[in-house]
Amino acid sequence: MSRGLGDVYKRQLQMWGESYQHLATALATESDAALDQTLAVDIWLTISPKLILEGRLDEYHSGCRIVLDTLGPNVSPTIAERLCKTACLLPDVVDTGRLPIAQLKAAVEAARVTPNLKPWACATIALVAYRQGDIDAMLEYAKESLASQPVLLCKALAQTLLALAENRHGNSDTAAREMAVARERVSEASASQPNHRDTAIAKILLRESEQLLQE
Repeated sequence: MSRGLGDVYKRQLQMWGESYQHLATALATESDAALDQTLAVDIWLTISPKLILEGRLDEYHSGCRIVLDTLGPNVSPTIAERLCKTACLLPDVVDTGRLPIAQLKAAVEAARVTPNLKPWACATIALVAYRQGDIDAMLEYAKESLASQPVLLCKALAQTLLALAENRHGNSDTAAREMAVARERVSEASASQPNHRDTAIAKILLRESEQLLQE
């Protein structure tokens, strides 16, 4: 583990702003050999939704570009899932063509992901499909995520994406029913793990979903 990134990880829960700056500096200065990719993307997965909820969108956009530029396309399925997800929490943050989504899809289709990772991977593929405007794929992968025995936090994310997909297909009644379930799942996640990063992510996407369904 890189000492610089390790220091960031220890400080991140209390000092978000400084952690962001430390992460950006560490990613810019670590050599490829010394950089712990898993730790770097794990830190960013924790920091990025917090930046959004605090309205620090310039830092979020900048961080997405820094992490993507540093880690590149040739990463493990676990890193690919987290890299793609954090880059798509808001629309039009990065060019989705640069994301390692093809590798993640290939890993899912070839059963090269663990049972724990599969529902997360499918939910993230659905999220990227949404940002790319591929609603059929979004609907397919959201359903596959929910069928893969996801934990509550993943279920909250996938359910929200399913509601969005049904809305985008013009199925307003179905979308309303799925959104009601999504609200329940996010509420359950908030009650059981209020400070978890994946609870924050589910809240961000639920907020976007509710705004879109009101249009």
